[in-house]
Amino acid sequence: MNEKDMKQFYKRLQLSMLVDSNSTEAVRNEIKKMFGYFDCDAECVNRMLSVFDNIVDLFIGKYPGYLSCTTEYHDLKHTLDVLLASLRLCDAVNLQGGKITSRDAEILVLAAMMHDSGYIPEEGDDVETGAVYTSDHVKRGADFAKVYLSKKGYDKPFIESVSQIIMCTDLVTDIENTKFVDDQTENLGIILAAGDLLGQMADRVYLEKLLFLYQEFRAGMIPGFEKEVDILKNTVEFYKKMEKRFSHELQGVDRNMVYHFKERYGIDKDLYRMGINNNIDYLKYILANHIDGYRDHLRRDGLIDKLDT
Repeated sequence: MNEKDMKQFYKRLQLSMLVDSNSTEAVRNEIKKMFGYFDCDAECVNRMLSVFDNIVDLFIGKYPGYLSCTTEYHDLKHTLDVLLASLRLCDAVNLQGGKITSRDAEILVLAAMMHDSGYIPEEGDDVETGAVYTSDHVKRGADFAKVYLSKKGYDKPFIESVSQIIMCTDLVTDIENTKFVDDQTENLGIILAAGDLLGQMADRVYLEKLLFLYQEFRAGMIPGFEKEVDILKNTVEFYKKMEKRFSHELQGVDRNMVYHFKERYGIDKDLYRMGINNNIDYLKYILANHIDGYRDHLRRDGLIDKLDT
């Protein structure tokens, strides 16, 4: 492949070409394969897959005591995107000399699966949408994890690690000054916090889903979003803040991601960074040239049509 063809190849390349995160089965198969990167034995794999299946049931309304997910941004696909991003980043860190064990991988997987479980209403909750929990959904998710994992028979240090790692996805959590169970819990918290951002911002329908995030913010009474277009305008500034977060609070861990793609796929590019840059560049184009008709330029997967149904 010559240089010109290579550039065209990379221009067309997207994360969704590797694994379709709209497919629960595809993601389940992929993470089962990735467990092998961390030398997980059959018992460990079966435990993680059992949790995976339970959390899928939670989101689709089949888990006892809970209703189905009603948030269109923080949905099951988002959780699966974060799970994939976090596991890939763990692998990348190991490829660079990290020491992430099978137990660490299990802790990380369970935290990723439950990090947004706080959006799911319980039976009897008098709410129209789980988006009303926006402000405290991370704490609710950590609490859900404690109860769930205790029933599953996990030990207290394991459960506390999962809980602390989930809390790292809250942008107000001061990771540097948090007293973690141990250093590895902090490392895994940083990885999940990075995976949470990478998974959503690199999504090929990130811009379309921002309009659903606006609805969640309104239901959750988050200030600063009076009109739908405000979410698009604020995302450019949010991107700048997240770049600083990656570099400082998250210690630049995301820069390892390229080693996963290079080793596992022979792709010498960070597809997450490519996806994020493409999304932000297109968002800036829309705001500069089509701000009055932005919806007409956000048509991927027909998601925009759901807004008016």
